[in-house]
Parts: sequence; structure tokens; C-alpha cells
Amino acid sequence: PEHYRYYYILVVLPLLAGCLEGLGAVATSRWFGLVLAYISYMVITSLWSEQFSWAEFARVAWYGALVAVFVLVTAVLRNRDPLRFDKLLRALVVLAAATGLVSIVAWYSRNPFPVARLQPISRMDHEILAACAYGFFALLALHFFRMEHSRLLRAVFFLALLTLIATVLLTQSRTALVALIVASTVLAGVKGRIAIASLAAIVAVALAVQPELWQGLTRRMPYRFGIWSAALDQALQHWLLGSGYLSDSTVQVQELSFVHAHNAYLATFRDGGVVGLGLLLAVFGSAAVSAFRLDRRNGEVYYLALILYGMVCAIPDLDRILTRPREIWLFLWLPIALVMVDIQRPGRASSAQR
Repeated sequence: PEHYRYYYILVVLPLLAGCLEGLGAVATSRWFGLVLAYISYMVITSLWSEQFSWAEFARVAWYGALVAVFVLVTAVLRNRDPLRFDKLLRALVVLAAATGLVSIVAWYSRNPFPVARLQPISRMDHEILAACAYGFFALLALHFFRMEHSRLLRAVFFLALLTLIATVLLTQSRTALVALIVASTVLAGVKGRIAIASLAAIVAVALAVQPELWQGLTRRMPYRFGIWSAALDQALQHWLLGSGYLSDSTVQVQELSFVHAHNAYLATFRDGGVVGLGLLLAVFGSAAVSAFRLDRRNGEVYYLALILYGMVCAIPDLDRILTRPREIWLFLWLPIALVMVDIQRPGRASSAQR
């Protein structure tokens, strides 16, 4: 689509030019080296795919480069001015909530509420991926609500949180809802047990009042285990190096055919074998350990919640995670970039946590 071309020209190139001064320090860090090792290996696996073509190889290499650039530029911008970056995150939370509200009003003004599965407006038009993105912003809203001292801003973030949770619920996405429950429980911890109990009550009441939501959330759930079993059988056929990033991702379960494995870990195992899966787990594991250390240093549980959210989202639905600009960049790659930078700075890592 045309908007990707504008993104490359108007966003990527200017950001790279503006970040040249700080690229060196971030690019040479071992955390970015680990991310780059995973990306590079998965791109290389395309070479032994049965469906190999140079055009498709170039496409995968381009996607890998885009993800690497996004992580790199995000890390540089965060490192350069963490206070401004936090203000940007706060503004994005409010913007995401406003977009979610407009989506709800626009969609249900012409579709039955709440039976029709919400299709958000803007480029986030895939229900599950959009729900994961909105869930990520809901997690941020919960964090800012807990840390903010101003009553007005606390009210703003609380309303944003409710709107974002409603958006996730109405997309009827189990992936985002489960990830949000896990991550928000970790984020709130003991100090936020009242907030978590309140949010759980809100979700429970919504599901009780509108049982159609529960039916939508549980649709086709039994198929997941069959998909994963079939995907694992595929992966085991080329268990060491994988069948390649350009291999057919289709999963056949009896007479049903599914477009992909619905699990990023199994998909990585299928494409990259134990080597690729090991690299992915090393990226996530390193990020989780660094996040835990950051949170211990800051006396909060913020970074670990963000990392866990992305890791959980990768279980029930995702497949390949090297993409052009998509929602996955927000809830998977962005937290990794934040942890990669903040772990290297002494003291409290984020102004949002003061």
C-alpha cells in the first residue's frame, strides 16, 4: 500500500538521519546484537526454503531491516530524552483511547451491539492484532494511572483505561485479553489489588450482561490445540535448522486448513528450527531478566509487565514476527527497545516512575 512508501520516506529516513549521533552506542550493545542475531538468522533461513525466490528473499530481508531500524531508532530516541519519550507515550495512550472510542461508536452505529465483532478504524484493521495493540496501551494507561499524582491526569488515564479495555473486549480477542490480564496483574501487584479487582469486576459484569461477548471470545477455541499439534509435527520434520522463512505456513487439521500456526514460538521453530527458537527465547529471556532487574532497581513492576504482555500475545495467535510496520511493533518490539536502553542507565530509568 501507498502509505508504507510514505512511512519509509517521511519517517524512517529522517529519523535515521537525526539519530546518527547516538546510533553507535546502541548498535554495539549486546542486547541489540542479540536482536540482530535473531533477525539475521531468520532471514538467512529463507535460502533453504522450498518456495525460495530472490524477490521473496529480498522482501524478508527488507522486513528484517525495518524491524532492526525500528528497535535501533526507538532505543536512540529513548536514550536521548527519556522525559520527552514518556510524554509521548502518555499522549499516545490518550490518542489510542480516543481512537478506540470513535471505533466503537462508528462500528456499532451500523452493526448489532455487541454481537458484531468490532473492527477498529485506521490501519489497525485486523481484529486480533488491533486488540493486542489496544491492550498494550491499556497496560500503559494502568501504569500511568497508578504513578500519576495529579487527580485530573489520574482521571484521564482511568477513563482511557476503561475505554481501551472496552475496545479489547469488543474485538472479542482472547489473545489480547489473556495477555492483558496476566501483564496487568503483574504490573499492579499487591499495591494495586483494589484496582485489579475493580477491573476484573467490570469485565465480569460486562460478560454477564452481554453473554454474546463470551460466546465470541470462546468461538473456535478448541481448534487451537489441534493447530499447535499439527504445527509441531511440521516443525519436527526440520527440527535443527528449520524449513526456512519462506516455507508454507499453512496448517492442516483434519479437513480444516489454517493459514498459520497461531503461535509465534512454534512458527519460529518451524522456520528456524531449534537454532531460531533458541535465539528468539534468548531475546525474550534476556529482555525479561533485564526488565526484572530494572524493576527491582526502581521498586516497581513496569518493564517486566510490558515484556510479559508481548510474550503472552505471541502464544495464541501470532506467526512470523518480522513484518513491515504493523501492530506487532508496538507490543513486541517496542518494550524490548525500552528495556535495552534503560537497563544501561543508572538510577531510576523512567520519569513515569517518579
